[in-house]
Amino acid sequence: MLLGDYKRIDWKAYESPRADIHFRDNFDSFYDHKTCGSAAIRILTGLSSIYIDESLPGNRLHWTDTSICRFLKSAGYTVLPVTKFGVTFEYYRTFEKIRPMIRLNHVILSSQLVCKDEASWFVVHKNAVWHDMRRSQLNPLHFVYFPIQSIFVVWHPEWA
Repeated sequence: MLLGDYKRIDWKAYESPRADIHFRDNFDSFYDHKTCGSAAIRILTGLSSIYIDESLPGNRLHWTDTSICRFLKSAGYTVLPVTKFGVTFEYYRTFEKIRPMIRLNHVILSSQLVCKDEASWFVVHKNAVWHDMRRSQLNPLHFVYFPIQSIFVVWHPEWA
């Protein structure tokens, strides 16, 4: 997870209470995508796996932070990096009790370690987590079992 800068971000403006309209558990085929990044994009956008996989830059086998964010932005989504300093800004500046700034209504896209040498893309919203087209209930220890490499809040106007 990046350190980032101490700056104020109005996280509340990027809540997505209606985002579940794009989460589909009944896709034609769970495994018609090439990568977990493609699956995450499909969950977020509903676009076809073929189109998403053909958009994978160059001969790459995986979506990088830069490429997945660029793809989502080109499709009309706002993608905000969540950084250590960005989420601790208010506490650092005011020394008040920590108020949760990122809530269950936010759509989270995260790259997390799943084994020694491999990270994978996850989508989190409300009390659910999607990985590779599979949905499960969010375990409170999820981010302990799969340490965060990078994390983003994803927002679309239709989700507000």
